[in-house]
Amino acid sequence: METPAPSLSSVSRAYNVVTSSFQSLQSSLPKEKLVWDQDISIIKGQLKVRLNAEVGPSKADEDFDTRPATTFHKFKELPVELRVTIWNLSMREPRVFRLKRPPGNMTMEWVPFVFVHKPPPSTQACRESRAVSQVNGYQLFGLLNSVYKSLWFSPPTDIFYWDYGVFRSGMFDYYNVDLTGIKHVALEWPEDDEYYLQERLSGVCRMFPNCERLVFVRKHKPLHDTDVRLTYVTDNDDGWIGCLGEFWTRESLRGRIRSLCPESSFKKWVRIELAEIAPVRDGTGEI
Repeated sequence: METPAPSLSSVSRAYNVVTSSFQSLQSSLPKEKLVWDQDISIIKGQLKVRLNAEVGPSKADEDFDTRPATTFHKFKELPVELRVTIWNLSMREPRVFRLKRPPGNMTMEWVPFVFVHKPPPSTQACRESRAVSQVNGYQLFGLLNSVYKSLWFSPPTDIFYWDYGVFRSGMFDYYNVDLTGIKHVALEWPEDDEYYLQERLSGVCRMFPNCERLVFVRKHKPLHDTDVRLTYVTDNDDGWIGCLGEFWTRESLRGRIRSLCPESSFKKWVRIELAEIAPVRDGTGEI
């Protein structure tokens, strides 16, 4: 036989009666704090019960917002070193600057690119961020090496993709652009053609004397006129072996670069990498 549930006290029954109405209204009424004083008579006298009824969402639910914050009002109160670090990190997304085939009559006097990258939004956020952006990058590729028609380029992170089939090394002389500040260069891998490899490496050594990182781009399908990204092949990936073939090894490739470039320049080439290239898709999956 089941034990019957204990009966509620008169005060508990009165509380349930009073609050039940407010509970039923909670989903339909706006938040409002109600105070109701009610005298409840019990056997041993009279007890005044003060009820605080709250209709609507609780204050904790009201204050909690799942949307990401778009402002941080205490940012100016952070130490300047931390603010500068945050600005630096906001400008470190690597971008690939891919050359565009120049017109037949060579009438343009600034370097043409397939995709014109805009500076990161943080570079124009305030005076402090603009100062940081001037340390991280500078205007490059403009008309006659000027600011006009130039693009903001960040040598620590941005990559200059030289598609040799589109733009031969001699064409750079026509544009009179200073490429000595570029540190990351991507170059088409010429398969097993030793002559073309030597020609391209010679061009890199001549035009990019401060290159610190050379990325060979594997053979790929024709690209659309859009932004692109590089996916790097790890050192122990079979893609390296498949790309170099039987003719080249990584050490022989380094030796060839050493023979083509001045010793002072080669010492800066601490990284030689292999990557695959693909178009960047937007949020809808469109190219």
